[in-house]
Amino acid sequence: MKKSLTFPLSLLLVEDEKMSQEMLARLLEPRVSRLWIASNGKEALELYQENTPDVVLTDLVMPEMDGMELIERIKGLNPEATVVISTAFYELGFLMRAIELGVFGYLTKPLSFQGLEETLRKCHRRVELLRAHEELEVKNHHLKIAYDQLREAKEQEKELFIYKERYHQSHQEEAFKKQIKLMRSDLSNSYESGIFFNLFYEPLDILSGDAYGSVRLGEGRCLFYAIDAMGKGLSASLASIQSVSFLNYQLRPSKALDEFDFEAYIQAFLSFIRAQLLNNELLSASFVLMEEKGEKIRYALFGMPPLWVMDERGKVRELVSNNPPISPLYQTLKLSACRVRGFCKMMFCSDGIYEGRLIEGGIYGASHLAEDFARSSSLREMIQLYKSRVPRQEDDLTMIYCQKITETLKEEERDEIPSTPEGIERGVEKFYKYLMNFNFTPPEMESLKSAFFEVLINAIEHGHMGISYADKVRLKRQRGYDSFLNKKFQEVEIANKKIMVYYSQVKISRASWLLWCIEDEGEGFEVNEVFKSIRLALGKEYCGRGLLMAKELSDGLYYNQKGNRAYLLKRLK
Repeated sequence: MKKSLTFPLSLLLVEDEKMSQEMLARLLEPRVSRLWIASNGKEALELYQENTPDVVLTDLVMPEMDGMELIERIKGLNPEATVVISTAFYELGFLMRAIELGVFGYLTKPLSFQGLEETLRKCHRRVELLRAHEELEVKNHHLKIAYDQLREAKEQEKELFIYKERYHQSHQEEAFKKQIKLMRSDLSNSYESGIFFNLFYEPLDILSGDAYGSVRLGEGRCLFYAIDAMGKGLSASLASIQSVSFLNYQLRPSKALDEFDFEAYIQAFLSFIRAQLLNNELLSASFVLMEEKGEKIRYALFGMPPLWVMDERGKVRELVSNNPPISPLYQTLKLSACRVRGFCKMMFCSDGIYEGRLIEGGIYGASHLAEDFARSSSLREMIQLYKSRVPRQEDDLTMIYCQKITETLKEEERDEIPSTPEGIERGVEKFYKYLMNFNFTPPEMESLKSAFFEVLINAIEHGHMGISYADKVRLKRQRGYDSFLNKKFQEVEIANKKIMVYYSQVKISRASWLLWCIEDEGEGFEVNEVFKSIRLALGKEYCGRGLLMAKELSDGLYYNQKGNRAYLLKRLK
């Protein structure tokens, strides 16, 4: 009788400890199509060269050849190899080196059935994608041969066309970088006065007609603006770039932000942008000034979707657009103000979200936006709800979503973590034990543990060691980062610095959340500049990915203005 396989994968298990090897073999054998077993790195490398398994699951500490050397040798043979490490401890140097080598994942010993099952599922998904990619490359190769044979006479014309496309693409990418660089985002990924500020920005094309800005004005005041230029492509992008450039110029450092005049600011922008628009061109915009630590807002919406506010009782208010779209043919400016005491969340967005076309027909904003806003407990959940209803993106998407801590349910404990590998290991272990008090699945616990680890590493690197983003990029390129980090860990001054972790339970958006405040003794760093630099690198640099991973593995990662205090969130079910 043919055995039923859980995953069509071939797997090489590398484990020197006999008992662990036998236990893992019993778990893996009925779940994979082919299993090879090695007791050390040298034996494993020979098996890999002979059989090229889909997945390698290896221990780190082994005789003859350890796991790290094995990974390096395997990656030298096959850079796309799917390698998972299993380890009983968090040794910083090993884990960082593993990440640099492109290890797909890791399991913590003792291995759990659920964790192993989830890892196999992820490996299977990756292997299937790699296989599909290889098949696609083969098909593309055959198609290219046929194409070249048919179009040989026009090869020169084709090469010229490709050159032009590459030229235009590179210029579009440079223009997009310029657009992202111009956008001011003081408050994105930040926590101020009990409020978490979130931003979602997803352009349809490289050149976007949407633009945004968030500005910290001081004294409990924040300014937000969103621009939605008419049309698509270069024309819309130029209008949005002009808008953002002028708005930023009006807020240049030489002007005192504490003397900011909201009405004069908008009026100056209107006078400027009307002179730039064509007679048949329109521009939509939202301007929102949050005052008194979020208790009062003033706004001017020009042909934009409503501003949505929900209070602690769940009542939703819709503040509709109070001005028509901006046009060179007429002039109008109406400001509105309202008190929003006791608000728990606030949101405004561009037309791209409001006018999304539903699967069943109709417009998202008219049918479901208010309902989803009331139902959602975070920006991520709001976007998930939107994309589940609107299957196809047809316009640029921008959303600003603010949430407030309305109640501290429980202040539980604090932890003091030394800036040493041993200290980090102990802190992560304590964090993991704390998670056991709640109804999280093993994959959720592993994800949160990884997120917490990344935030701790960031606190040491940027906070206590003072490593800038540019320094890290340079050291990574020179392959000297690991040795630099090891030397830093030997310094007494670094070892004596502490990371404070505060555990608490809070209420946000009428839901219960776990909140961890992770504070270092450093001078902080420009959080949003780092996130912006990562985006501008367009995936070409490894630096900063730890922060992005921490955001994805948790339900939220935020920083204070200084950048020396992180807030990690997880919603309780």
